[in-house]
Amino acid sequence: MQDRPPVELDRRTFLALIGAGAGASALGAGCAATAAGARVSWVDATGRATWTPPAMPLPTWGDGGDAASDAARFASYEVRDELVVPAGFRVEVLAAHGDRFGDVRFGANADFTALVPIEGSPDEFFLVVNHEYISPRPWLAAQAADGRGHEARWEREAPLPTLVLDGLDLPGGRFDFAAARREGREVPPALTRLCREAFADLGVSVLHVARRAHGGFEVIADSPRHARIGGERTFGNCSGGVTTWGTVLTAEENYQDHVRDAVDARGAIERRAAWGFQATGPGGGSDVPSYFFGMGEGLEPPLDGRDFGFVCEVDPARGTLRKLPRLGRLRHENAAVACRAGRALVVYEGDDRRGGHVWRYESAGTVTDPGDPANGRLLDAGTLFVARFEADGSGRWIALEPGTPLERPRPERTADGFLWAPDRRVERAGDVPTGSRVRVCVPGASREGLDPEAWIASLELTCGKPFAELTLGDLVWPSEEEPDLDAQRRRVIELEAFAMANAIGATPCGRPEDVELHPADGSLYIAFSDGTGGGDGSPDLAVLPDAAGQTSRRYGAVVRLVDDAAPEGRARTFRWSRFLTAGELGDDGGGFGCPDNLAFDPQGNLWMTSDLTTDYHNAAVDRGQGSSPGDPRFMGVFGSNALFCVPTRGPQAGRPMCFAIAPPESELTGPTFTPDGRTLLLSVQHPGEIHGTRAPDPAGTVERGLRVASRDGRLLDQRRSVPVGSNWPSGVRGTPPRSAVVCITRV
Repeated sequence: MQDRPPVELDRRTFLALIGAGAGASALGAGCAATAAGARVSWVDATGRATWTPPAMPLPTWGDGGDAASDAARFASYEVRDELVVPAGFRVEVLAAHGDRFGDVRFGANADFTALVPIEGSPDEFFLVVNHEYISPRPWLAAQAADGRGHEARWEREAPLPTLVLDGLDLPGGRFDFAAARREGREVPPALTRLCREAFADLGVSVLHVARRAHGGFEVIADSPRHARIGGERTFGNCSGGVTTWGTVLTAEENYQDHVRDAVDARGAIERRAAWGFQATGPGGGSDVPSYFFGMGEGLEPPLDGRDFGFVCEVDPARGTLRKLPRLGRLRHENAAVACRAGRALVVYEGDDRRGGHVWRYESAGTVTDPGDPANGRLLDAGTLFVARFEADGSGRWIALEPGTPLERPRPERTADGFLWAPDRRVERAGDVPTGSRVRVCVPGASREGLDPEAWIASLELTCGKPFAELTLGDLVWPSEEEPDLDAQRRRVIELEAFAMANAIGATPCGRPEDVELHPADGSLYIAFSDGTGGGDGSPDLAVLPDAAGQTSRRYGAVVRLVDDAAPEGRARTFRWSRFLTAGELGDDGGGFGCPDNLAFDPQGNLWMTSDLTTDYHNAAVDRGQGSSPGDPRFMGVFGSNALFCVPTRGPQAGRPMCFAIAPPESELTGPTFTPDGRTLLLSVQHPGEIHGTRAPDPAGTVERGLRVASRDGRLLDQRRSVPVGSNWPSGVRGTPPRSAVVCITRV
């Protein structure tokens, strides 16, 4: 048995503290007590860091520099193949991809982490970890090192490079599963095996861990309490949340990468397009794939896309998982739970896609005891609301219900001039619509589609009603699978929540990734990761004006939202304001790009990871053609992904200070603090994602030229030394990189 933590908490108090959003009255006293007894104060009374931030390749808050010294300070920069933290802190690997604990093999690309105390054992916990997706090059290298490998290589041949997998040639890295089945051809065993093994490394791990004397943790290797929930049941698991009754919510995000997504008016999966395995082609200097797609079709039977895209509840004590369809089918980044006695149970969510929305689930019943496991039933009966933000800082929650009226789409307010809406076009009145979604565009939009008036006219023809009388329920048709039309309407609306939300006036946002509740005041912080547009849409410019224009501020923002007071917490309106803006300091930004995972320490400081596109980490930037703000390569200015501490109160509020810098070609995810403030759990995801194993010779490093902005806006020339691939966490050249969960404690 390990030494007890310096601050001992019973299970109910612990869960109230880590169950974000338990409310100001429920959390305020507990957080104050925890902070007072903590061994680690992350910032001092003025809001300044109690540690020296590691050097970033561009000016950041708290780095100790000034405009006069920037030119000399940033003339050169070395990217290190390690997890860089301030002096005085210890980093220990707790679990890495491929590690075995009893019968459990720890999965790939660790993401969200959660600690749940074990009743009666004050030093022991369940550590719940998500495994989000597969990064082919490091994954294949790790599989080979573990004796589970495939022979895989790219052969560059015109017109498309060929992926050779176990002797199977895949031109363009593709195989059409759907066509093969239609034509009676066998799916190659090599692909079936790859898909099966890759899904086995996804899902959720539950590990039995113990607290150590210095504040870190260790896995109890032979414990029968370890559990593994594989990818055939849940995959794309990104972030999540912890409930006050001892379970964990895990969020299925990019499910559309591996299963068909769009459903028609009857709730059937749209099957018109070809569908199969795809490994993305070379990018960012890579000669291998950086993602696998379409693996759900490679299993037997193929996975049904309607079964994925949900928030799921994991009971770590039992190793069980159940899906929560009432919270909608979205690209869920996470789920922040607000659970207070006498109020509705509320879950906030973000739909992580360009043009995605911010959501709020509200239970029909009310909470009696926040620690009662029966609260889980409140997740099965309630209403899902979607946010409409107004430019004046106000907003309202719109119910995703069959009776909610339709509103005219506003593509003219979006950066790219279009959004997605339900497609209900027919040749003549009375026909059954077979389409799923259609773009609604303004003239000159970046993508083709219907103008708003044509979309409205199509609905009036199909539904036989004036647009002013139409509701969401009118967009759903009866199905033999579900004879109850009311239940059918609710099911299809929940399955197609993204497009349905655009039909009722919800606000398209810039990739709302993480949403977290402040532990003291209950306000909601939302990370909008990227203001640039794409195939799914783009942000509303009245809400996120930096999404347009050639400035470094277009790479995301953090917004703070406060629900207006309402009986039983059943808010229908809110106020919102900008808390942080991405971009360079000299461009009125915060010195970071693409905010992602959020967490709060016991002092109430916000911690934020960045999620820069891996292909463009430390890319050459000359501020000329092809690398100005707005071009993807411009992300290279921000360097590697990092973790920042941001005070939420005092004179330093809103000033991000760098605490950790990720290894090459990786991102930092899943930050979790223990209530005493001594320990930070953190995932290092996909090190070496583009180039894989870093070579032991000089080819393992390249020199790149960049132009970065000083804190007063002057452009500075910089030479940056960048590792090609990674060997983290071993640090031994020639060994494959692996994702892992680490413990960070003060020495």
